[in-house]
Amino acid sequence: MNPQIPNSHLSPSTARVSRCLALCLSLVSGGALLLPMVSAAVAPMVVLESSMELASSVTRWPSEANGLLLMVGCTTCAHDRYRLAHNAQFFVGQQVVDYAEFRKVVSARPDRMVFVAVWLATGEISHATVIP
Repeated sequence: MNPQIPNSHLSPSTARVSRCLALCLSLVSGGALLLPMVSAAVAPMVVLESSMELASSVTRWPSEANGLLLMVGCTTCAHDRYRLAHNAQFFVGQQVVDYAEFRKVVSARPDRMVFVAVWLATGEISHATVIP
């Protein structure tokens, strides 16, 4: 036994196991210390938009692109109102169209479905898609 060498009183195989355990413990404890740093670096997820899929028959689109969209569930229900954002985008399927074309397609058939996305912070419509 050499007092200047740790664990010299152990057999070689026991010393190996001891070193292996010490290494494992240091890796586990080091990982536990790093975990809060990694999780703190990841920003929390924030919901920016809400979306709805509606039959075009329950929507009343404004005549101009800067008006209010009315959603009418029934004749006695309160109407939900959403302003079109100044930079709102309009789609027919996957094709980008101007607001006039979008409104024409939506009003042509009341059975078409319309997907509407609304910015939660402002309540404005960011984009709308009519499904052909």
